[in-house]
Amino acid sequence: MIAFLLTAEHSLDLGISVILVALLAVGVRYQVWLGGIERNVVLGFAVYSTFQVINNSFMKHWMMKYFHWWVSASMVSFEVAMFIWIVPLLRPLPPPTPSPMLLSEETSVTLLRQIVEQMRRIVEELKRLGKARWK
Repeated sequence: MIAFLLTAEHSLDLGISVILVALLAVGVRYQVWLGGIERNVVLGFAVYSTFQVINNSFMKHWMMKYFHWWVSASMVSFEVAMFIWIVPLLRPLPPPTPSPMLLSEETSVTLLRQIVEQMRRIVEELKRLGKARWK
């Protein structure tokens, strides 16, 4: 039963770590930056899950000999994650920023027409290059 629980916990923590890293990579790729509190929550989950993956990988083999150390290390990693989560929450939240001004309808339509025209020119140029290349 202990081996099953360690394997299940290891798989869950590994999945959490992989998903967090993948989401952070997507955020960096599309330049979507997290706020301070969200970043610390993700960092806390990542620290805890990564430690648990490493801890379960090594402790599966030697668990009976060092079981008390394993529980203590697991608790310390959770406390570090909690500390990472709580510290930013002790500071007051920043005032909400006003929503950005939207463009007027006329300006939006004008910009959209210009963009569509540029896209048409690009398509025509690509067609011309494609025909020239295959001749």
